[in-house]
Amino acid sequence: MRPFPRRWLLRVAGALLAAPLAAGAQPPAQRVHTVGVLTPHREDPAYPVLFEALRQLGYDEGRNLRLPERSAEMKHERLPALAAELVSARPDVIVAINTPGVRAAIQATKDVPIIMSLVGDPIGTGFVSNLARPGGNVTGISNMTGEPAAGAWPRARPSG
Repeated sequence: MRPFPRRWLLRVAGALLAAPLAAGAQPPAQRVHTVGVLTPHREDPAYPVLFEALRQLGYDEGRNLRLPERSAEMKHERLPALAAELVSARPDVIVAINTPGVRAAIQATKDVPIIMSLVGDPIGTGFVSNLARPGGNVTGISNMTGEPAAGAWPRARPSG
């Protein structure tokens, strides 16, 4: 499996923590942010990179960051209950890794922002209605490439 570009993950981590700040929350040094992480398994390559990206952005667990984590350890049927546990921990945002994790997070909450990662087709799965403007409480990235990805973006109108 190929590694994730660190710059990309830094942007995702920055975006996930910027949303509460843009909404008028206190700066990170004064507030403890809670980022819930839901993953089908901890061996996922995105998992350690996310934590490193948060550290590089100045977030330290125990000082200004709380990271409740839930892993199904490859038992996908456990994801809905784990997602519900995360929601009850009242996170500022949930990072859901892989399609089954995102599906469980979406079923668990319509209020907590969800950052999806490693999802093949977020439109085809019904997670978002549009890649440019996902709407709802779900945003993030997809590993969709080629023709399917090109067709998912709104087309520019011809000029003239």
